[in-house]
Amino acid sequence: MTGSTCTAEEIVRYLRVDPYTVKRLARAGKIPGFKVGGQWRANVNN
Repeated sequence: MTGSTCTAEEIVRYLRVDPYTVKRLARAGKIPGFKVGGQWRANVNN
C-alpha cells in the first residue's frame, strides 16, 4: 500500500479500535487524516 489512502473503516479494522477513536485522532492531527466528501481518509506509506 505504498502511497495509498485508507478509509476510516479500514483503519478501524487494522488497529482494532472504535471508529470514533480513529476520527478523533485524525481531527487532533495524531494520525495523518483528511476529509473527502465527508469521509475521513488517511495516508498510508509502507
